[in-house]
Amino acid sequence: MVVEDAEGEIVARSTLSVGESPSDAGLRQCIFPFIVEGVPEGSTTYTVRIGADARLVEQYSPDELAAPIRFIV
Repeated sequence: MVVEDAEGEIVARSTLSVGESPSDAGLRQCIFPFIVEGVPEGSTTYTVRIGADARLVEQYSPDELAAPIRFIV
């Protein structure tokens, strides 16, 4: 996975941990924990792209990116 700044430059990379499927999930879900370190401050938005072909793409404000984020697939 990669994190891009508002200009589209890759500013950090990370990998997803092993997926977890909660036993109480009403729907089929898989939760992939991850940590991205070293994301520089100063961008107005950040884009997180997951997967070799970047099928999962989400944008976040700096405040949102500082809080825990969960991608549920």
